[in-house]
Amino acid sequence: MMNTTMPEAFRQLATGVRILETAANYVKADEPLTQPAKHSEDQLDSERFFYSDELFWNDVMGSPDEYWGKMFHAYNIVLSEWVARVPGLYWKPESAALRQVNPAAIERQSEEWIQYNPGGKSGKVMGGIGTIRLAPSLDGSRLLCLTSSANASTGVPVLVSSEVLDKIGQLGSGSLEGRMFNHLIMRWQPMTNSWASQFPSIRGIPRGHFVLDDPDQIKPEMNAVAPTQFHPFSVMEYSNQNAELFDYVFATADTGDANHRQYLEEFFERYKNDFGRHGRYLLASDMYEPLWDADYNSPAELRNLDPGGKSQLELLEARVREHMLGKNTIETVLEELGSTTATEAELGRLSDEILINRALWLGGSTHVEKCSKFLAYVVGLGHEKFEELIEKLSHYRIRPV
Repeated sequence: MMNTTMPEAFRQLATGVRILETAANYVKADEPLTQPAKHSEDQLDSERFFYSDELFWNDVMGSPDEYWGKMFHAYNIVLSEWVARVPGLYWKPESAALRQVNPAAIERQSEEWIQYNPGGKSGKVMGGIGTIRLAPSLDGSRLLCLTSSANASTGVPVLVSSEVLDKIGQLGSGSLEGRMFNHLIMRWQPMTNSWASQFPSIRGIPRGHFVLDDPDQIKPEMNAVAPTQFHPFSVMEYSNQNAELFDYVFATADTGDANHRQYLEEFFERYKNDFGRHGRYLLASDMYEPLWDADYNSPAELRNLDPGGKSQLELLEARVREHMLGKNTIETVLEELGSTTATEAELGRLSDEILINRALWLGGSTHVEKCSKFLAYVVGLGHEKFEELIEKLSHYRIRPV
């Protein structure tokens, strides 16, 4: 049984924390990845096999150090141009519960599809749904996705060299999306910048990717293409009952539909104004060929400075904090803290999880007083630790009870 009911005020805080994480990661999305390195004989002696998206992520999240530098064989696997917003997030234990949306969040429904309100969509995205499409790097390589399930949100990123891309183009149609491979040999290695420890929602997920840089190690079917599913997402700023809010938005697309891009364009244009939202999108998920108008169409735009010398990322973070982490925030978090921890022992475990020594705040005769003292100490450490507490409390809502 899961305790998943989350008060709306606290849900907005938890979503705001994830949006801050998303903006900080988005601004790094075009940073150079590791340069492909030739494998060594000892790596060849310790080969692994890629059986499925789920098994791979469960393995590397369980023992990340065991897999760095290893060579993997994959059979009958699909390539996509869309990469998960946070690769591996879909397979974290708590993500499945986050993707379970309350039926009350349904806005429209037919026999074939369901449209959720912004809060419902945010739950899905925080549970691992959501993909981005990156432009080629200066050397012609691309960060793509490999998936055994033809679902880009569940797959694994792969850095493909320009030489391999050229061979794929020569062996069949020019399309990369949904391209099937009989057999691939590739290396698992870390990315150069490690932000996996900076944000609590992605702790425990190794920031890595496969490297596919040897044209002789790919065996694609000449013209075999599988329909693939991907989920473009954005952050929407919108109005709701005179309040300015932020939530995630995503849509599901299937490349088996020849008109999927037109469908996406029409959906995002309509959704931002549905039910009087008067919304606007802050981020573009397709940096190669934008699908909708966004305030920031690339990481470079988010890095631009204003006349006062602040980056657009800093300004955006300030806006999110003002609207979502401002008024009545302390009271909202205190209420959530009291409802998700019933004893001093539980409060102590929460303190340990966000790396705060219990002795620094312990005191108070009642549980409410203990919660107040703990929260006051966290707030005094600054917004990053406070936001980490909010993130952790949102996970307490989906723990077994």
